Amino acid sequence: MNIKSMIEALLFAAGKPLAYKKCAESVSLSVHEVKEIVKELQQEYQDAQRGIAIITTDTECQMITSQDVADSVQAFFFVEQETKLTQPALEALAVIAYRGPLTKQELEYIRGVNCAMILRNLQIRGFFTVYRGSGCIRASSI
Repeated sequence: MNIKSMIEALLFAAGKPLAYKKCAESVSLSVHEVKEIVKELQQEYQDAQRGIAIITTDTECQMITSQDVADSVQAFFFVEQETKLTQPALEALAVIAYRGPLTKQELEYIRGVNCAMILRNLQIRGFFTVYRGSGCIRASSI
């Protein structure tokens, strides 16, 4: 498999800043080699004027929405926020408010269904906070 494709997939899957060190360990390369490949990917995205861009710091990199399409993406999420909450979303929010803090797995056990999309929509709307260290979900104060 192409190493550049593997690094690109890791950046996409991470969904947050990815440390060069962790990426290098995952693909069995040096940090310097990973930085060079990320730099190449960054240039390729920029040259092709894609809707995705890569930003970097000294220690990590992240795949983000390109500035050129940021307004369209923001409008998309605004429309999603304006729609009414579904019954399953309201049920999940009630469980989070009543039983929180709890993990995604605990919520799914209580409801008996996969809650990934429901949680995504509730999080976009700011209804709960995820505590990074524990992964626990707690209802936001409104």
